[in-house]
Amino acid sequence: MLSLGIAVAIVNAVLAILLLTARLVFSTGRDQAWPLPVSRALEAVHPRFGTPWVATVVSGVIAAAVCFADENVLLVVTGTALVVVYGVLCVAVLNGRRTGSTAHGSYRMPLFPLPPLLGLAALAYVIYANATDPAFGRPSLIATAAVLVLSALYYLLRRRMQGDWVLRGHETEAPEA
Repeated sequence: MLSLGIAVAIVNAVLAILLLTARLVFSTGRDQAWPLPVSRALEAVHPRFGTPWVATVVSGVIAAAVCFADENVLLVVTGTALVVVYGVLCVAVLNGRRTGSTAHGSYRMPLFPLPPLLGLAALAYVIYANATDPAFGRPSLIATAAVLVLSALYYLLRRRMQGDWVLRGHETEAPEA
């Protein structure tokens, strides 16, 4: 029973991550982060179900292909990426409270600013631990840094070509008052 529960939990997590990834890929198309033909394809929404079907298919194909990648390569490529994601989240929480951009939210973090500061401290330790691990940690840090640098360069190139990057929301959403 325990193994069945674990298997169901893993399948559920994979589905949730695939749907999240599909939505993120859809958003990159909607925000025209890619050349126009690619962006138009990725922002396609199924007429009946209202789902980002092309982005979902693309995400599924990439996920299936990654299943054939070497386990060690996956560990190195993804190992430190979560540190960056959570680090940016912690900084965003601190900045949102400082600038007032999160003042409209109904949730107020208890013991603020302790949780994001503790999170940043824990992430700093993870980075330190990775830096001392020559087998997986250091290569993971280098791979993550390379992805960040390439992403920044792509962003700057797209801005130079298109001007300011405008993030677009759903056309039917009501404007905020």
